[in-house]
Amino acid sequence: MACSDERKAVETAAAIGRGFTVDARLREIERPYASNEQDFRSLVLRYLCGEAVEGWESHASALARFESAATGIVVSHGTVMSLFVSARCGVDAADFWTELRMPDAWQLDNEGLVRLDTQSGAIA
Repeated sequence: MACSDERKAVETAAAIGRGFTVDARLREIERPYASNEQDFRSLVLRYLCGEAVEGWESHASALARFESAATGIVVSHGTVMSLFVSARCGVDAADFWTELRMPDAWQLDNEGLVRLDTQSGAIA
């Protein structure tokens, strides 16, 4: 299992109870701080709908960075994960992002994309 080097991801990986490595390539999209939740949500949705948002990491750069590290079980962040899932499965990135819960876990393999049970506190 690999996780982003950001605190939330490291804490989540530790809670899963497996050994893990930390990989900065699994970080969230590089972007400036948004002053409030409404601004943040609007900017994320614009970005995930394909707009190049000023000051935000390019879609191609973020996806290439993430894809270079995303093997096996990955603990990461919503926006970059939405780009990745969209590229791999053809789902709408903005729709996927709006449906994310905290915490949330998804399995992506040759069978497709499946939400895992995080309510029980154990992810197999």
